Amino acid sequence: MAASSAAPELIQLPPVEEPPLAPSFPFLPGEPTDRAVSIGDTTHGMVINGASLRESESLKILPKQRARDLRYGTSELVALLDHAGQQLHRETKTPLWVGNLGRRYGGDIEWSVSHNAGRDADIAFAYLDPVSKKPVDPPDLVPLGHDGLSADRKLGFDAARTWKVVKALLQFDGTSVQYLFISDSLKKKLLEHAKASGEPAKFIDYAAELLRQPMGAAPHDDHLHLRIYCGKLDAACGCKDIGFIHERARRHVEEEDKARAAALAQLKSPVAEDRKRGLLRLVFIGNEATMQQALPALTDSEAEVRRAAVLLIGQSGDRKYAEALVRQFRAEDDPNVLAQIIEAAGQLGGATSGELLRDVLEAFHGGPTGEAASGRPFLKLPPPDALPDYPSRLLSPPLVETSWIDRRGLADLAVRAARTVESEHVLRPLLVELAAEDESAVQRAAEALAYITNLRLLGDAKDADSLRRARTGYAAFAATLGKPGKPLRWAPRDSWVLQGFATRGYQVPGIDARGSWELFRALADEPHIAYNARSMLIRVLGADPAIARFGPGDACRSLWEIAWDRRRELRLGSPNPDQARACARTRSKEKEQLAGD
Repeated sequence: MAASSAAPELIQLPPVEEPPLAPSFPFLPGEPTDRAVSIGDTTHGMVINGASLRESESLKILPKQRARDLRYGTSELVALLDHAGQQLHRETKTPLWVGNLGRRYGGDIEWSVSHNAGRDADIAFAYLDPVSKKPVDPPDLVPLGHDGLSADRKLGFDAARTWKVVKALLQFDGTSVQYLFISDSLKKKLLEHAKASGEPAKFIDYAAELLRQPMGAAPHDDHLHLRIYCGKLDAACGCKDIGFIHERARRHVEEEDKARAAALAQLKSPVAEDRKRGLLRLVFIGNEATMQQALPALTDSEAEVRRAAVLLIGQSGDRKYAEALVRQFRAEDDPNVLAQIIEAAGQLGGATSGELLRDVLEAFHGGPTGEAASGRPFLKLPPPDALPDYPSRLLSPPLVETSWIDRRGLADLAVRAARTVESEHVLRPLLVELAAEDESAVQRAAEALAYITNLRLLGDAKDADSLRRARTGYAAFAATLGKPGKPLRWAPRDSWVLQGFATRGYQVPGIDARGSWELFRALADEPHIAYNARSMLIRVLGADPAIARFGPGDACRSLWEIAWDRRRELRLGSPNPDQARACARTRSKEKEQLAGD
């Protein structure tokens, strides 16, 4: 492609709030495309075609929660709540009151760490007047004490009506309940009422298993938290059940295998759209075996298929595919595929990915001014901050609709990916970025360097003195690379990360399990400190790398469970009180951030 004499215009994309995910989801032939579907697990998932809970005389949404418009879930969840409301109203002439379900497309909400994937709902207890014993409509989700009374003594726990709700939920044929979270004291009152009412012992035992006070969370003394298992279509689309699996649970694990086979069959289609959909579906349900069959799509004749293949590789998190990405980057001429390769390099990390990002940045700063060596112009992209977060970006449209490749845009995307590539190879070109005239470019470079070195040297002020101090400080790290006579105990980046922890007062002696409890403390610190603490915990505890994509609070709890279970094997000892409160602080900070957003 010949270069144009005119510079390409920057493509302006609107802010991403709630992207239209439904049309983009890769449904396979024969699947209903209008059903509400749960994707992923309840704390990091999303919803496709969210079903709206409709109010009626038997089912009401509390005023505060109605204003939030968090009334969306899967079709099965909405049907279950409607059934429970009708059953309660039929027997008592009173409605079922509910609080938060979730957003139309899922994702985080301020009031809960879950509710992301359309399978959770907050159900108000049934209340009564403690004096008259008559039913009372709740003004909100009102906490109750061990005696079953509210703090002002104006509301009491109606165990009889609440039990009717529980019974209706557990007997519904359209789905299967996984949890009903409730405080231990109120659970006891419910089960005592069930026994006194002559309920079958086996059914009471069943309810007792599902009714439970959650660990590491609020005691749920103001509502029932309902969670259901993945439905049939959910399982086929990438829904994940985590935690407790009851023997009565109606699950559909075989549906994922069927969908995986159907997605692989799509890769053989002569139609590019079919091949793309097959690859995108494997992003949600693929495994190692399917990866090997998907790799040839990297060289597909259609750019949209190649982009989907790169996205699949990035989500795999397996660094052994980095060489294949580098080879395709050198041969690629489509801007969206190039952009996706850079993002995938940041997701995979490691030396090979770091070298690719280094080369991209050095080509920007030292390469020709008009064209790349291949004769192509460089990619023009929207600012990286405008990109949606995982997992929404998996279903987002391509970043650009142009064949232009602007050097600045490509470098910006490489800087963004450099934060998580965890490689010292990008250090020197980022130092050059730090000297840019564009203030936003300087800020992005400084943020990336903070993640790589674990030290934030550029403060909020962007004056000349602050910039000079940051350049000098980060240059000191670059000087340690390959410097004779001063061997580092750890690899360069590991040494910088440990030094950064020490500078902030964390006692982390090395890249091993000894500093685990201290690393938990660091999870509530600034983003770069928290990122490196999470990354190191995953590494030293042998945890699933997918935890790197969890929300801060949930990541902390997941890692804490692993550390606690392995504490004797790893000789961790017991955490001190400050360390033991780490996950509570992390979740509190996360809620503050969500409220600010």
